[in-house]
Order: sequence, then structure tokens, then C-alpha cells
Amino acid sequence: MESATFSVPELATYLGIGRNKAYELVNNNVLPSLRLGKLIKIPKKAVDEWLMQECKTNLKS
Repeated sequence: MESATFSVPELATYLGIGRNKAYELVNNNVLPSLRLGKLIKIPKKAVDEWLMQECKTNLKS
């Protein structure tokens, strides 16, 4: 079964960005996340929705 969440390194790979930038997106609440102790999980669905919204916003500019 495929996981419904990303870790921060998985998020960075998925988006093709650096790990520092991925942490920045999470820490600045650009993407929702769940913190379980030291573990950070980001819902895949939220990432895809955010990505589509960013694309639509950039097309309007």
C-alpha cells in the first residue's frame, strides 16, 4: 500500500527542490504538516493541491 504522506526528504525529491527549501515550505506553513515527535509528515494530497493552485496563480500573473 502506498503511503498517504511524504517525509521532508521525500517532499524535496517529489518537487525537485532542495531539502532546505522543503523544510522552509513546511516551517513557514506553506504546506500543512503533522509533527509526530521529531518526525514531520506532509499529506500528498495537500502537496498536489498546493502545486495545482501555484500553477494556476502563476498563469494569471
